[in-house]
Amino acid sequence: MAFVVRHLTLAGALCLLSVVGIAQGGFPTIFLQEIQPIDGVVITNPGTGGGNGLISVVENIPEVENAPIILAQVLVDGPEELTITSINPPSTDFRVELVGSEWHLIQDGPLDYEEYPSYLIGLRHGATQRGVIIEVGDVNDNDPLITNNPDGELNNPYNEHEPPPLTPITKVEASDRDKIDENRLTFEFVHRIGGGNEPIFRMDPTSGELFIIKSLDYRSASMHRLELFVFDSGRRNDSVQITIQVEDLPDEQPEFTQLPTSFTVDENTPLNQDVALVTARDGDLGKNWPIEYILTETHADPNTPKLFAINSDGQILVANTIDAEMLLHYETTLMFDVVVTAREIPPEEEEGFIPLERSATITITIKDLNDNPPEVCIVPNPDATTACSGSQSYTVDIPETHTGELELNLPFIVRDLDSTFSFSQYDIALGPNTDPRIRAGFRSQPVSGSSITECSIAVQSSEQLDYETGAFWWHLVDDAPVPRQHTFDVIFTGRQNPAHIATATINLRVTDVNDNDPIFTNLEVGGEYVFHVCEETPDGTALNVLTAPGSDPTSLICKNWGSTSTPLRVVAEDADITPAFKGWFESLHLIAVAAEEIRYSWYSRMPPVAVNPTLGTMAINLAGGVRNFDREMYERESFTIEATDTESARTSRVTATFVILDHNDLNFELRLPQFQIFVEEGLQPTPGAPIANLSDIIASSRDLEPNLDISIKWEDTKLFRSYSSDRYEQIFFQDEDPSETIKKWFAIGPIIKDDPTNVKARLVYGQEKIDRELTDMGVDRVELVIAVTDMNTTEAEWIPGNEVTSTLNIRIVDINDQLPEFEDINDAREILTQIEETEPFPDEGDTSTDAQREIYAFRVHDRDLNSKFSFSIEPVGCVQDCDEYLGLVTLLPPLPTSPQKATLHRTQGVLIDREETKFYQGRTTDELKYRVTVCDDEQCTNSASVTIIITVNDINDNFPIWTVTHPRVNVPELAQAGHLVATYTATDADKEDKFGKITYILDETVDNTKFAINPTSGALTVVGPFEWWEQPEYTVTITATDNYRPGFPPSNPNTTTTIVTIQDANTNAPEFLTADDPLSEPYETWPEVDKPLNETITIRDRDDPSLVNGQFSVRITGITKDDKPMPEESFPFRVGTLEVGTGRGEKILPIIATRNLTGEWGVYVVSFEAEDEADPPRITPRDYTIKILDENLNTPEFIFPLPTNTTSIIINLNLDPGPVNDWDGNPVNRCYAEDKDDPLSNNSRVWYMTVENEEDEDDGFQYFTVSEIGQIILREPLDDTKSRHNLYIRAQDRGVIPRWSESRMTFFLRPEQNRPPYFNDTTPVEITLIENAIGAEHEIVSAFDPDSTDIPGIDLGTIYYFIVGGSKEYFHLDIRTEDGKNVTYIVTTQPLDREFIKEHRVVLYCSNNPTPPTAEIDPGQIPDSNAYLLIIIEVGNLFDTHPQFPQASEGGIISGGFSAKNYQEESIAGISVIDLDDFDFVTFTLSETFVASDESLSNVGMPPFVLTNNTNTSVSLQLTFTPQPTMKGHFTFTITATDLGLLSSTVECKLYMIKESNVVTFTFLNRREEVQDKSARLAEALSAAFRYRCNVDRVDERVDAYNTSVAYTHFIDLTTNEPITGSFIEQLQFNPEAYTRLLAELANVGITLAPDGIGQPQTSSDDGNQLTIYILIGGVGLLGVVLIVLSTSCYFNNRSLTRRVRALTATTFGSQTSGLNRSGAVLDLPNTNEFAIQGSNPMWTTNPGDNEKRIPAFDAESIGSGGSVLIGVEDDQDFKDYKETGNPYEDEDDDLYGDTPHDNQNSRYNPQSYGSSGHEDLDNDDIHHDESESDAPRNYSDNENDDYQDLEMPPPMGFGDTSTRRNPLMDFDEN
Repeated sequence: MAFVVRHLTLAGALCLLSVVGIAQGGFPTIFLQEIQPIDGVVITNPGTGGGNGLISVVENIPEVENAPIILAQVLVDGPEELTITSINPPSTDFRVELVGSEWHLIQDGPLDYEEYPSYLIGLRHGATQRGVIIEVGDVNDNDPLITNNPDGELNNPYNEHEPPPLTPITKVEASDRDKIDENRLTFEFVHRIGGGNEPIFRMDPTSGELFIIKSLDYRSASMHRLELFVFDSGRRNDSVQITIQVEDLPDEQPEFTQLPTSFTVDENTPLNQDVALVTARDGDLGKNWPIEYILTETHADPNTPKLFAINSDGQILVANTIDAEMLLHYETTLMFDVVVTAREIPPEEEEGFIPLERSATITITIKDLNDNPPEVCIVPNPDATTACSGSQSYTVDIPETHTGELELNLPFIVRDLDSTFSFSQYDIALGPNTDPRIRAGFRSQPVSGSSITECSIAVQSSEQLDYETGAFWWHLVDDAPVPRQHTFDVIFTGRQNPAHIATATINLRVTDVNDNDPIFTNLEVGGEYVFHVCEETPDGTALNVLTAPGSDPTSLICKNWGSTSTPLRVVAEDADITPAFKGWFESLHLIAVAAEEIRYSWYSRMPPVAVNPTLGTMAINLAGGVRNFDREMYERESFTIEATDTESARTSRVTATFVILDHNDLNFELRLPQFQIFVEEGLQPTPGAPIANLSDIIASSRDLEPNLDISIKWEDTKLFRSYSSDRYEQIFFQDEDPSETIKKWFAIGPIIKDDPTNVKARLVYGQEKIDRELTDMGVDRVELVIAVTDMNTTEAEWIPGNEVTSTLNIRIVDINDQLPEFEDINDAREILTQIEETEPFPDEGDTSTDAQREIYAFRVHDRDLNSKFSFSIEPVGCVQDCDEYLGLVTLLPPLPTSPQKATLHRTQGVLIDREETKFYQGRTTDELKYRVTVCDDEQCTNSASVTIIITVNDINDNFPIWTVTHPRVNVPELAQAGHLVATYTATDADKEDKFGKITYILDETVDNTKFAINPTSGALTVVGPFEWWEQPEYTVTITATDNYRPGFPPSNPNTTTTIVTIQDANTNAPEFLTADDPLSEPYETWPEVDKPLNETITIRDRDDPSLVNGQFSVRITGITKDDKPMPEESFPFRVGTLEVGTGRGEKILPIIATRNLTGEWGVYVVSFEAEDEADPPRITPRDYTIKILDENLNTPEFIFPLPTNTTSIIINLNLDPGPVNDWDGNPVNRCYAEDKDDPLSNNSRVWYMTVENEEDEDDGFQYFTVSEIGQIILREPLDDTKSRHNLYIRAQDRGVIPRWSESRMTFFLRPEQNRPPYFNDTTPVEITLIENAIGAEHEIVSAFDPDSTDIPGIDLGTIYYFIVGGSKEYFHLDIRTEDGKNVTYIVTTQPLDREFIKEHRVVLYCSNNPTPPTAEIDPGQIPDSNAYLLIIIEVGNLFDTHPQFPQASEGGIISGGFSAKNYQEESIAGISVIDLDDFDFVTFTLSETFVASDESLSNVGMPPFVLTNNTNTSVSLQLTFTPQPTMKGHFTFTITATDLGLLSSTVECKLYMIKESNVVTFTFLNRREEVQDKSARLAEALSAAFRYRCNVDRVDERVDAYNTSVAYTHFIDLTTNEPITGSFIEQLQFNPEAYTRLLAELANVGITLAPDGIGQPQTSSDDGNQLTIYILIGGVGLLGVVLIVLSTSCYFNNRSLTRRVRALTATTFGSQTSGLNRSGAVLDLPNTNEFAIQGSNPMWTTNPGDNEKRIPAFDAESIGSGGSVLIGVEDDQDFKDYKETGNPYEDEDDDLYGDTPHDNQNSRYNPQSYGSSGHEDLDNDDIHHDESESDAPRNYSDNENDDYQDLEMPPPMGFGDTSTRRNPLMDFDEN
């Protein structure tokens, strides 16, 4: 029979049994299977092959709740008993047991691999026998053990510096019983005592050998304690401590106890005055000999007198007279060093002993006194030997126009010999007796100085030097003006001592220059000449003064004025004092008369008047085609005349205005009250009745006796029909004359001639009624041409076509007479559509858009033009609740933009639910039916209806509903996998086949290793084992979802939560958590009777503390002292009451002393037991060690060095490392201290160490140490960075708690000499100095002089500092003495400005040479030398700059807009500022006053805006009202930005009400984000391109194939404060100059304009169709361009020939500057280059090959010399074919102003056509006759732009200048 051991489920085992039974011819009688999985038990061989079964069992598997371990179930096929026949090796841990009908193989206790690694168990069932091998698995359950005593090998101490590195000193040997840890033990150590930053020892982790890797150093530690560890693979360990003693090697020297490193002495200090004290004592331990002092004073110059001495008490005395100036005579500085030496005086019995000495350097500074006043020197670059004086005189002459400094006759130098900077400072100012005019006109500079300063006198007010202002600067000598001399003083006053004064006397004369222009006299009140002249005065007539008629002084009729013999003239005078500069002189008394020295000429455009250049008289001059005065063109004209004096051609100009008196000549005009009226068809008023909405037609004339007639030109009348909004096409008739019909509609009424110069008439109705349906197409507009004619015009005055016409647009108003009709309906008049039922709304309600709620759009049409459609809706088929049924949908009325369209929407906030049944009595709402009716007027005279059927599609809108849930359930801690926890049930109202199928899933946060749920049945089961301690409770969230798809989020999830509580089992014994051993080490006097020790024991039970499983008690079972058991009654300790611990389940056990333990020190081992209260209980034992320590009560006391810290020793700088010798080579005494503790204990054993003192900059810890026995040792060679070292020594006993005392020794280093100073650290030094301050200072690092020393009596060097590079002009160095030391400060000499320079760099140089180096060092290329140091000065920030508004225009205004699309509380504009200050924060405030430009804005509540979103540099403007479409105008207010420094800036803001017509869109081939980021620069570019202020309102992304974006903008005319209409801006793109400028500006911004990118963007369509459209448009555009190019070429070719003839016929004479060569035309011809003769510009020579035809020298040409360009012109080939046409300026068919349209055929007489577009509706105010205005560009106002739009014309090409319309292509000077 086969014997099978299986590790399978029951089903798998039965299947395997079938296979095995068939193979062996029968069913087996025995086999084994697993009952439940157990960690550590694995059936690795089921024994199916006939051999023994194999079960692997890990050792030490614990029993669970005292239950045995079931290894396997044995299945048998008969009733026979199953028995164990044998166990080898013998064991009682295994048995078989019948449990119900199952046989179990059971293990009763844990196995131990180290006892037996395997067992063979024999089993018998009936006659069948089989064996089972139990293979015990090893685990790491034994600690490794150290088997030797490493400390025993270290009985002898080591001398320091021995043994050499890598010497093995001991080895750890260890073993471990665990097999898995064979050859896997590792060794480590911890340096407990004596360790430092660098490792000293190393341990081989494999062999356990301990090595020394660094020589032992007694100075670092006299004893090292190491703990050596051995670890197994589970980090179980054993350890042992070893101690390594280090023996010091023997070596010792006087030390200074008081030594000033430096001090300062005032000059002139009395002799024998003590100025400092030096004290020293012997540094030896037992030989404290007396000390003598020696002072050595050395100077750079051997002739320098010795100033100081020292007495036997160490007092330094003044030995000679101290004078700073005398010292500087020999030396270069007032600072020098002396060397003081302290030397031992040995007693007589020690005569052979060489005394030791120590030296120190002291720096002495002689303090300079302020005893030298300032002096004035006249020698450049004076030095100390230069002879200067306290006063000096200077002489200087300057012209009255002089600026800047005066050039004195001698050098102007001031010096102060005091070397101290503050003493050498002095203030510079003008003397108190200086004349106020001189004081106001001049200043001394600089205003202060120090040491040597070069001074000057400068002009500060040129107005005070004016020679002509009074007689201050001149007087008369022999009746001639002569310059007057003035004297004043410059005073130099010592800043520290105002009694120190020097004076410089300045003798000054100011001379006259020709700086006054001629002044015109006899001017009118307005400052101009006003002359009267009759129009059309003949050429050459001399002009005299005319007198006004006495009867009517205001008359402007020429014949009424009288003539005089007084000529018209201009007169000018000159105010200069010097006769040579004036234009006239009669005598020395300055009486001015007209003289020939002043010349007169016209400066501006040439008038029809010539001026006599010397007399100023005038005559009519029409030479060169100049237009004569014409009152009908101008009532007055103004010109500029210029007067020039003799000397330097100084000029003055004045306006001469000519008032033109009238002759009776021809001039009339026609004015219509409107250009457009509306007349309703079908009316038949009385024939001849005036048309009500059209007032009088007025014809006027400027002639005295006109006879005006008004009529209709029927032959020019036109009819039009409308084909779209405001778009018409003309109607043409083939067989009939439409004017015959129109004559019956309209006529001109009687003409009223009350005033013959101003007649009027009315347009009246004709004989028949007006009928719009006159034609099939309909007549929508009639253009009537109204004409006016002067019937009294004489034949001589008559000009063909002498009439003025204007067009009147009459729009025919239609009436309603047509029926409306629906579009897109079927034969049954139904419309079919479908929607989905509505999803539930979110918390914020129905947020859907109109587009999302739209169901259907109804469209109707009506032939009438004036139909006003209205729509209504009613339900169809509804049974009940029909009002609610109707409320499901909303029929929106037509919009103004789409009057034929109404849309049906789902009602916002209302759900359409397909499952609703009430509308159809239980039937679901699968479809909705409504009837829609349309009417074409309010009375619904004409109407039509249609039925719409809406199918409602179902959606998944029902959630699963829970029917069975479990809020809380309990599960046993030992529950097995598959244990049923609970079952859950839910239902869903949706259809099961689609949305009603429910799936149960666990939330992702649930631990799926503990629980699982059946997705179909909802059964929740256990998956994994539980541990109550790790987690006593679980929160399980279960989700029921419908229509579940794996991998997708649950749809319509509904969750329920269950709290699963784990029921605890007693699976844990109490555990001691405190790992410290020894537990406590108190000193013998510390424990108090019946008081707990400081240390406690923490114990924890990991079972439920609310049950007996987790409750326990603790007791002491025994105590041993020094390995000897103690009786219970003698226990020195007992346990206290358990207290609640800080951790979970923890309790604290206090240990209490039962008596006073003083004297009972020793090692106590206390045995504890912790036992829980379960049945049976679990018990845990644990031993803890308590050490009672001997207490150290006494401190070592120093004998040497002295405890007063006064021991000083002088040593040689070049001393070798090792025991320290003094200056004389004698060893320094050892340190010695006594301890009065028990001499047999470590508490009295004293050893020595050095202590580092980080606060003492002279701490010598780096260089010196002391051995454990007290010998002073030099660690490493000394360097020259310091001259002294303080060594801090500690004497410490070896008690457990050591006591120590400290003392200090000072070593003075005597260095070598003649070594340069240097900076210890050349890393750049960074400092901060605050901006805007003079004298701001900061201490800088000092250099080190290796020759310097603080040993008294030794002087080896002085350090000088210089700034040799960088920002030298901003800083200087100031060296001061503070606390006896020299401190160097860097000080500002002028204010720093962080906004200008944030960081300065200077190069500092140190030297013993007092002479500054001449080489300039670049801070970026500092030499590789430690004598240089880079100082980086960061300029500290102050809030000293005002915020600036970058958005403001050149006028300082920020503009923006809002529209009716904005809403209340919407942010409409962002305001930003720039503040150059760092870390500044700007706050914004609005002005309290808001000015509204229109009443529609005045009613808005104030304030209309508030500020929001205030950030560091920006703020947003938020609306406080909702703009309405009826509003217009703008708000004006201010915004103030204030920074943290309370500096503020205010900007004026204008926010305009923007209409839809003001919006201009730009389409760019850039993404929206890029355009949005550059919106500010885009606004600037568009403003520059179109010359109007542009604001970018928003940028949208345009969804198309090209990723374009659309910018919505508006433009503001800042001169009129009105928004510009968008169509005007769009028209400007057709101006070449504007469009070229636009592309250039956009290129600078980095934005690309899309083709046709100006104006509303086209909506996206199918890409293929769009491409086809683009190709067709492109082809048409190309053909159009070709046509335009050919037309333009022909046009300009014709015009070029005309211009060339005009140029050749222009008369040229005179010089350019005289103005006499101007042709006199007021036209603005292109003549803006240097050849400024009108009509002769060489740029106009159109043939580039005819260079010889260009006029080479225009100033040389004159008519009188025969140089006229007309000579021989008839022989020019271009002239032969030219038709004789007379004066081209008289040609009425030629337009001099470009292609400007004219309605008035006689426009050359129309004043409105001069300098304008020629339209009658332009204001006369737009006409500018003054020369100064005509050249200035101006912008169109909105009225002007609207005029062009109403006439459907583009603006004039010369859009920037309305006074002179010129072709922009001819403006060569601009492009």
